[in-house]
Amino acid sequence: MGLARTCAGGKQGIVGWALLLQAAAAAVTALLLLYSCAGLWQMAPSQPALSRPTGPSSDAPQLVYVVRGSNASEGLLAAFQKLQRDLGADRTFLLFDDTRGPWHFGRAVRASRPRGPDAPSVVLFNETEGVATMRGVAEHMQYWDQPSLVLFYRHIRSTIPFDYIWRLESDVHCHGDWTHCLAPAAARPHDLMCAQQPVHNLRGEQTWQYPRLGGALAAVPLQERSGCFMPVMRLSRRAMQLVDQQMGVSSGYLEAFYPTLIDQAGMGMTGLPAASVGHIDVRRNESAEIMQRLLRVPLNNRLYHPLKV
Repeated sequence: MGLARTCAGGKQGIVGWALLLQAAAAAVTALLLLYSCAGLWQMAPSQPALSRPTGPSSDAPQLVYVVRGSNASEGLLAAFQKLQRDLGADRTFLLFDDTRGPWHFGRAVRASRPRGPDAPSVVLFNETEGVATMRGVAEHMQYWDQPSLVLFYRHIRSTIPFDYIWRLESDVHCHGDWTHCLAPAAARPHDLMCAQQPVHNLRGEQTWQYPRLGGALAAVPLQERSGCFMPVMRLSRRAMQLVDQQMGVSSGYLEAFYPTLIDQAGMGMTGLPAASVGHIDVRRNESAEIMQRLLRVPLNNRLYHPLKV
């Protein structure tokens, strides 16, 4: 009996020591954990914070969109409103020629005046204002496209920051959202983007628009001139500065004026990406081809209007 009690007491002592050791180990573990957490807390301010998802990069180009019109119709208004919905009302403008009739769909502002903070998005110009920008050099000028765009550039340049201006014709149709249509172009940092690849007139062809340059550009040899049709066109800020400087110095048909001027200045040109063209109605302009046949000019000069509904 005494031996049994002694053994039982020994076992209880061992169990007690074991429990005591477990408690001590748990206490040490808790202290180490607290120390570790304290150390991590002290280090936390020096660690880089996790980045949150952000919007578009600040390096993304800033864009301005302008659609050209001269007939105050419901169709023009609808095309303009779709562009505003797709691309943003604060960045999308209508450049309207009111030479032959007023704009009667709301407020408008003249392009010949600097833009104010609450100015409407419809910008007006007329033939007299266009002529004033050219200072007498107006050979082969077509539809006032160059002077009207220069007037628009002067209208916004001090108040709206931009890297590129998109010029869009109102009768070009985009399937879906214009943002998706034009987004692929962001990867091309060229100064001029045309609806198709600009054509260099290496053979000196006498097609209908190549010879039609005036002022300083008239001195460019025919085989060094470039051309393209541009119902969808994008110009960089520095290209617009060049065009602004050339008003009153050079002139000519839109399709030859822009690419020849920009090519002669050593700036980059390219065509609209295929992914963008896939969003737009594309068909050959039959009336232009008939005119080419009547004038007996080559049909393969690729300078017909490529993008039309």
